[in-house]
Amino acid sequence: MCRQKAKTIPIIAFLILTLTGCGSQNTNPDLVSIKDAQNRFDKEAEELRNRAFDNISFKEAYFSFPDVSKIYNLEYEELVTDISYSPDEAYAITCDLTDAFFPGRYDAEEKADVIRLIDAGAANFDETRDDPLSLLYAVDLSYYPTLEQYKEKNLSPTYNHSCLEIANQDCYLEVFNGVVRGYDQGDLPKRCDYDRSYNHFQILKAYPIVYRTTDLESDRTYHLESGDITIAEAVRSANECLSEMKLSNVRDMPFVPKVQSVNVLDMGNGCFVFCFKLAAEYKKMEFHTVEMDAEDGAVDFVIDQTNILDFHGEAVMYQADSITRYQLFPAFVHSDVRETDSYTAVLPLEKAAEITSDYLTDGMSFEALSVRAGYKSIIENPDLSGQQTDEEDAPQLVTIRPCWQFLLQPTTEPSNQLYYVYVDMITGEVYTTIQNMNSDVGYSGCENDEGN
Repeated sequence: MCRQKAKTIPIIAFLILTLTGCGSQNTNPDLVSIKDAQNRFDKEAEELRNRAFDNISFKEAYFSFPDVSKIYNLEYEELVTDISYSPDEAYAITCDLTDAFFPGRYDAEEKADVIRLIDAGAANFDETRDDPLSLLYAVDLSYYPTLEQYKEKNLSPTYNHSCLEIANQDCYLEVFNGVVRGYDQGDLPKRCDYDRSYNHFQILKAYPIVYRTTDLESDRTYHLESGDITIAEAVRSANECLSEMKLSNVRDMPFVPKVQSVNVLDMGNGCFVFCFKLAAEYKKMEFHTVEMDAEDGAVDFVIDQTNILDFHGEAVMYQADSITRYQLFPAFVHSDVRETDSYTAVLPLEKAAEITSDYLTDGMSFEALSVRAGYKSIIENPDLSGQQTDEEDAPQLVTIRPCWQFLLQPTTEPSNQLYYVYVDMITGEVYTTIQNMNSDVGYSGCENDEGN
């Protein structure tokens, strides 16, 4: 079975709602064509910055609306896909991708030893002798079988997918259903004397965070090992690297990884490193994802009315034009995502902002960090019994809706939370997520001053 990472296991605590609504509301809004919405977007954004709402300030918000002519309703059933590879096929795919990401690092004999078939389970694990925690933090994944062991022991995958990994104290590569889910060149973990598998390396815990922003056009300047660079330049460089990254040698990818927000970390000796929060982009429109936190890579929330979250990925850059670490695991890799409807008209930005302001509780005030058009995953009728453990259980049906996302930071207590208000771009329905942030450094929206 492919192991879940810490960052994909949320800690959920249901508290009293601090919103006026306890669920979705339908406002039956008047829609405008996407073209008209795009033409008036900059003007409406500027008007919102200067408009005095009772409970939201948009003065420093970062606004984003992609250049699209059509948006979609999507859906999928969790972990249901027609994609399958035999062990030999999956191994051959991983060998080719190993050569692509780590050219010349491993010969054929070495690859036969370091590439492990994780989906077969810990076949070499001895329950009477070995510490169960060592499975999670194994240095060389020796508990998991090589291809040769897989065949000798006549093993089979836990689920109908393939998951292979290289994860040692040299580098990290994970290939799931023929797609690179993550890799690490190994440079920064080695510098930090990290003694576990590099797939578990957490850059946000390795170095202190000095600045965080949702503004992808910021002129704040930081010094990398390769020289000075602005956040805007670094984002453009990262997106170019990500667009050129060959994530699969057997599948045409329907998504592109894109930067959504930026964490700046202090490496010491006057040098900094960028950790970019990533999201999947589908036909030029990104998925909404919760922000990164520095506490064990996990996400700690208070409440989520959509019953499901799209988790972020990450990309690390300490030298311009080079991504040394990448992780992203979108639904397109583990499920068959399909279009069920398309739209050419949307709810205007200003109307969505008014709906958001009306929805929020009186007596609280917020600073808007960002406002984006993007996709939001929703489970309308969740299984309230908890996470599924029996593979025979019916998979959850996930609906993906185009939404305006308002990322809001309270200016009153508790100020360590982030509020996500999602307004459906077609129906005007509202969903919310409230996230507890454990990091000391908060996020910033747009600002005019320069950085270091």
